[in-house]
Amino acid sequence: MSDLLQLFKQLNKFLQPNSTWEEIAEIVDTQNTNEKNKTIECGAECAIISIPLVKHTLENPQINSLLLEICSAFRILRQESFKSYSNAYDTWDEVIKDCPREPYLAFVYALASLANVEPNLIYYKLSLLVVNTYFYSLTIPGSHGYHIFDAEVIAHCLQVFDLVERVQTLGIKFQGATEILINFATLLDDLKIILRWVHVNEHATTRNGIMRKLLDIQYYHFNNGYSNACAANIHTKCFDIYDELIKEYNGPPEETLMKLLNMSVNLHTYASKPKGSLSINGTNCEHISTWFTKWITNLPRVLSHVLNFYIKCIITNPIKTWQNEQIQRALDYAAKYDSELYINCNESCIDFLCEAIYSDEVLIRSRTIDMISRMLQIESKVNWSIFRNDVFNEPREIYLIKELIDSLQDVNNNIKSKAMQALQSILNKGSKTAQTVFIECLKYTQYYDTDVKLPDEPRLLHNEVRYQKPSPETPNYTFEGFGTLELSFLNLPKLIYTHILHNKLTYVRRAGVSFLEQIVKINPLIIYNTNFVSEMTEMCDEPNILVRRQCLLSIDNILEKYPNCYAIIWVWCKIISPMFCDNDPKNLDIAMKCFQNKVLLNMEVINKSNKAEHFMPWLIIRTFLITQSRLYLQTCFKAALQKQMINTKILSIIESHLMIANSTQIEAWVVLNFISGKIKNKEPDNLLHCFTAAEPWDKEQTQLIAFEVLANCVQDFTKPTLNYWSQHLQSEILNGQVHHIIVSKALNFLMAIDKHVQASSKDSVARSNQIANWIFDLHNKLEERITSGIKEFPDNRAILLSQLYSYSEVNVLSSKRPPSILINFMHKFIRECLKLPEAEFGSENERVFNSMIIITARFSLGDPILAANTCKLYAQILIKIDRPSIVNTIIVSITDLCKKHTQTVECILPHLLQKLSSVFLVNRKETFKCLEILILQDQLKLRGTLLLALLSVILDNDKDLAAYACNFFKDYTETKNPMLFQKCLVECPFVLNEYKNFEGLDSFTKCCSKSPLKGEFNRKRRHSLYKYFMEGMQEPYLISHFTNLNLIADKCQKDPLMRTENGLALVKDVLYIMKHICRLAKEHKKSNDNKGEKEVQDDECPEELEMQPGTSSTPNAKVERGRKRHKVITMVDAINILEKCLVFIPTIYNCIYKADAGLQQYFDELCILLAKRFPNLINYAQPAAFWNKYRKIPEKKKSKRSLKKRKSGKPQNIVESDDEEEDIAIDDADGPEQIENMSEKQLENESCTGMDNEDFCSDDEVPLSNNISTNSYNLPLEYLFNPSI
Repeated sequence: MSDLLQLFKQLNKFLQPNSTWEEIAEIVDTQNTNEKNKTIECGAECAIISIPLVKHTLENPQINSLLLEICSAFRILRQESFKSYSNAYDTWDEVIKDCPREPYLAFVYALASLANVEPNLIYYKLSLLVVNTYFYSLTIPGSHGYHIFDAEVIAHCLQVFDLVERVQTLGIKFQGATEILINFATLLDDLKIILRWVHVNEHATTRNGIMRKLLDIQYYHFNNGYSNACAANIHTKCFDIYDELIKEYNGPPEETLMKLLNMSVNLHTYASKPKGSLSINGTNCEHISTWFTKWITNLPRVLSHVLNFYIKCIITNPIKTWQNEQIQRALDYAAKYDSELYINCNESCIDFLCEAIYSDEVLIRSRTIDMISRMLQIESKVNWSIFRNDVFNEPREIYLIKELIDSLQDVNNNIKSKAMQALQSILNKGSKTAQTVFIECLKYTQYYDTDVKLPDEPRLLHNEVRYQKPSPETPNYTFEGFGTLELSFLNLPKLIYTHILHNKLTYVRRAGVSFLEQIVKINPLIIYNTNFVSEMTEMCDEPNILVRRQCLLSIDNILEKYPNCYAIIWVWCKIISPMFCDNDPKNLDIAMKCFQNKVLLNMEVINKSNKAEHFMPWLIIRTFLITQSRLYLQTCFKAALQKQMINTKILSIIESHLMIANSTQIEAWVVLNFISGKIKNKEPDNLLHCFTAAEPWDKEQTQLIAFEVLANCVQDFTKPTLNYWSQHLQSEILNGQVHHIIVSKALNFLMAIDKHVQASSKDSVARSNQIANWIFDLHNKLEERITSGIKEFPDNRAILLSQLYSYSEVNVLSSKRPPSILINFMHKFIRECLKLPEAEFGSENERVFNSMIIITARFSLGDPILAANTCKLYAQILIKIDRPSIVNTIIVSITDLCKKHTQTVECILPHLLQKLSSVFLVNRKETFKCLEILILQDQLKLRGTLLLALLSVILDNDKDLAAYACNFFKDYTETKNPMLFQKCLVECPFVLNEYKNFEGLDSFTKCCSKSPLKGEFNRKRRHSLYKYFMEGMQEPYLISHFTNLNLIADKCQKDPLMRTENGLALVKDVLYIMKHICRLAKEHKKSNDNKGEKEVQDDECPEELEMQPGTSSTPNAKVERGRKRHKVITMVDAINILEKCLVFIPTIYNCIYKADAGLQQYFDELCILLAKRFPNLINYAQPAAFWNKYRKIPEKKKSKRSLKKRKSGKPQNIVESDDEEEDIAIDDADGPEQIENMSEKQLENESCTGMDNEDFCSDDEVPLSNNISTNSYNLPLEYLFNPSI
């Protein structure tokens, strides 16, 4: 210590007597102010260097070595290993004699100011040395008593810490940067020693100042990276200083840690390492979060409180200037802190999260789910070997997963999406425990939903390997507490179907499909025991391109997991079908790729097909044939041929399935039919060999398709083969050995052979005659055999039917009239069958009966007289028999006959229309489809009885048939008759109620059938039909229908039938139509009275109504050619019409109100609605005696109470309607929408629901500043970073 005193005596030579540090500070501050105001180039530098003390010191080169010696002496004395220490002279009592306080502090303050001058290595080194010397001098006992420890001087000395940032910013421009950084690293080493001697527990400002400067250095490194290894070393040494500052002797650790957390909060928005991070001395502590977690074991109670405070702040009230990316990074560190606290202290924030996830604020719920997602990705278990009784055996992941599943039904779509993504991340990158909990709970859940609809699975055919429904797995959980999640996982598929797949936002639905794929791969019972098939099948109508693509990819992946699973194949076929016609080329490419992978590449030769995936292509083809037309599947293979996906190898594989009778034989012939003629076969005659040698799995169906293949490949066969088959087939046809189903295909094959021979013959004229002779020859021989065979009927039933089918086909080609004996035989057979009771109609009799119907229709095509007789027979059949197969056969026959004998078929039309009321749904469907074809082809006119019958189908109990009828009328009104529904709206009340005295019928002229909707019990069905007519009509045309009141008023005054049951029902229907028009009309207020026509049209334009299937378009649609174009009705015209027609309402009322007491309610409802929608017209309507009671209805104010009632679904009825429609109060034009929007805003806390995870905005969140500053920690702790729970 005596040596140190000698050094201070030498230092006294550089001190300036009578100088004070306050004078130096005043000079520096004044010059700094002038520099800022006047931008003086050498302001601060000149002021500092011109100080005599500084100038004198800089002139003496020994000052550096002296300060180095002092620091070295201090360093030796303050080391813990220094044993020969004596405190006899280690006191400021001795030092102050040689180094007075005021000159010493002035010396320190002045030289420390050199750190602020322009870059100069000497100045910077000197400033660092003098600060280091001063800090060491504070370790001498008595520094506080002699006021050597001065907070302001220390704060000034801390400015040298800015040199680290300054020299790194200058880079190569400053040659001594590395040397300065090395000296600063030494200063930090010394500061660590100093803080063990100089305690700052009573000097919070100094302690905070040191932390602030160290954090500035670290912020700089995170923003700009390390310039060299020295900078990285300094960055690491900062944490050593933190180690000393949180010691008890330097202040309360909790207070210090909380302040450090507040200052370093923005560090939590950076990555774990600065840019260009270097590994220094094997340490990994480069981020403040690593340092905090390191101290958890030493200060568990304190850090548990501090870090939990951080977690709550980040979730409930993060810094408002942070962007989404910064918040997500801060949540990463929050999850890291929670994991370390749980591992080391058995402390977790789960209770807080389970409470925060039910917060009213969307932002808090969103950040809570983000936090839970991160926690589930970190493996965390309490690392205690003792006190195990305090550790819960149940994994904490159970409660987190439960909250995520419950959040799928949140009112906010962002929350739903985030919860689903969090659940999905468990499977993708979750911790081992989280994955175990999720997978085991999902795998062992036994789903048994009700009303599950699965497609009818084809029977398992010969040698076929197919994925079968698995049995539920026996639960074998490896963790405790699984009962908490049982109900959540049981409801998980329902939540996805209800809240995700039916969501209005595209990205939510897309994520839901992806998540559903993952859980189905874990538990296949979701496919069979939930509504997975029906819900995913509905996705084939998905309007969004990306969702459609995701659906296909997900189902394709599931099919990869469960090959040849019919339920998945059904969904796959349903979803991929519209993708082949998709407008997006990328979707089309993906569909073709999936088709190639699942169908073409999985095909294997028959002797190697022993796996489920080998049989999957054929089951897919079979399913396509069930769900789509053959033409559609043919288009798929055509596209595959164009993309060169099919080669000779695949062709040989397909042909191998023709050789043996098996479950894939029919599908192989079907595929071969699609590609035959496109790819050449090496041995085409083998196809004929396969056709004859192999016993078909399904003989008739196989031969039916095989003949198509043979006809396509006829040019490839050899001449001897063709010659043999021509003779063989003719012989089989004559002998009646060809099944009647394949007769047509067999004849087509014979025609293809002759066409090929004709094309290869030189004398084409001679060959043409030979063909004609061949046909006539076959016709004559068949006629002879059938005539002789009739005598042996029914013993030769099968042979005779085959010959009759063949004869009918050849007869069409020859255009000859069949013999009368044959016609009489078939007609007699039909009449005899009609005499049989329906119970005696066996399957064989029914089959022969249907065959006779078809054959007689073919014979009648070219003979009008025969067609008339045949139609009479058909009428008798339709009257007596309602068996679906027979009715369907007659419908097909009538469709063919109508194309040539329309008038003849119209005679039996009333009998055919009766089948629209059949108890069998298939009869109603086929009848409607038959009539649809004939109407759209202009074979039948849609009017009168036909129109009435088809309109009744719209109200059919079967929803699919009703929707089909709506689509038909939609097409018809758009292409044929746009005014149809407007005419129906006028005429239907008369026709449906069978009111006879009306001569104004247009669409229903000559309608002689009874109304299917007559009577009080059909009132609601009639009203539904009227509503259907009015959907989609523009408001002016709706209001113009009030002209019908003139007609009704005239009838009420003159026609006594109006007081009958039918007449009164007519009046009620007309009043209902007018009332519903008022419901659809917008409210017309008094302010619109004096506006011009153009303005009224602009302001009172009709609302856009959602077009339902089959709704009529506006009258502005394309008018049918030859018809007079209708006048366009404006809103002004419609209002004028209504004003003139109001007078007829009292007239009708006075005429008939006494006839039926129920009419009063109809009039009241209509007049109240008129007063609400058209108050300006009702106020002046005449007669006043009638309208006065409707003019003074008080308007109900929409109070908060009424809003609550509406929100709870309890309507406020003004007039109770017997048709159970919504009341007048709720029918207000903007009321329900306004309430719905208000409810949504309240539920979402007026937050937007964008795509980004944190793309929310709140009115009360005003940013502190536009740009994030690394010095944000200068704000008060309570304001900057405080939880809002």
